[in-house]
Amino acid sequence: MTSLTGKRVLITGAASGIGAATAVAFAARGARVAIHARRRQQLAGTAAQIGKHAAPAVLVEADLRESRAISSMVDAAAGALGGIDVLVSNAGMAARATVLQMDETLWDSVVDTNLKAAWLLSKGVLPAMPDGGRLIFVSSISAKLAEAEASAYSAAKAGLLGFMRCLAMEVAPRGLTANAICPGWVDTPMARDAWKRVAEERGKPLDEVYDAGIRTNPLAARIMPEDIAAVALMLASPEGRFITGQAINVCGGECYW
Repeated sequence: MTSLTGKRVLITGAASGIGAATAVAFAARGARVAIHARRRQQLAGTAAQIGKHAAPAVLVEADLRESRAISSMVDAAAGALGGIDVLVSNAGMAARATVLQMDETLWDSVVDTNLKAAWLLSKGVLPAMPDGGRLIFVSSISAKLAEAEASAYSAAKAGLLGFMRCLAMEVAPRGLTANAICPGWVDTPMARDAWKRVAEERGKPLDEVYDAGIRTNPLAARIMPEDIAAVALMLASPEGRFITGQAINVCGGECYW
């Protein structure tokens, strides 16, 4: 495995799921990690996992819907780590509602968390990122596939891809890369929450509905958080140095473009 010893990594949304798995994976490769959640106490589990095998993580908190909070959080992470070589912008928010049902407050929360925060994080991190750094955004196959009752989430995740591609062009002269990962249904607490509503509507046990739901990909497989973390590691490694401006699907074949 390629060592990432000495790399300084900021990972948002690291309390559980993809973010937690990614933080542990980077730490296991020797990186120093700053892990983010809305509230610091949410990070206890991830920090404990990291502490078993690596240097203690830096814990930072911020509501990603607030620009000042993001700025303060990035400054704290960069200050504690001495800079940031890799940003993994992972934190996200999903909401289900038809276009008619969606109210402005909910729309803004979804878009701010999934899209605007990525811009603010990038803007904050770039001055602390040396040449050759990596910007990695966790989008979704919802950016590429249509689904009823997912307009805000899909729009935000699709916008994230457009933002990432433009950013990749801007930072290329410094040898920085910017890429996105587009997961399908991944076995996470966030996914379980989403399928809970479906189970209630169908009057069936959650475990039965959930297992079938996350296996809707052609491989009929459970995609695990570690599968997404593996792609993030590749993009941050020397092997990923010529990959930029790309949206990489990790979806078991559910999306082919």
